[in-house]
Amino acid sequence: FGISLFVVGIGFVGPILSGEISRRVSSNEQGEVLGVSSSLRSISDIFGPLIGGFVINYFWTGNLALIAALISLISFLLIVKEYSVNYLT
Repeated sequence: FGISLFVVGIGFVGPILSGEISRRVSSNEQGEVLGVSSSLRSISDIFGPLIGGFVINYFWTGNLALIAALISLISFLLIVKEYSVNYLT
């Protein structure tokens, strides 16, 4: 069940992220920026499970939840900052 939710979430986030990137950069830079974004996503697909496996094997399993919560909090704060700068001023 958890994997299914993850896959659906990635299915929604991927196109939205690509669309937002293409809207934010000039038409001359879209290919370059989308290529770098795709490369970084692929690299994270390689190293994410490796780091997760390392944390599961060598640390307390609850650390995964703490790390996920920290990353989510940082993402939320960046979204709030971006929203306040672009839409409230």
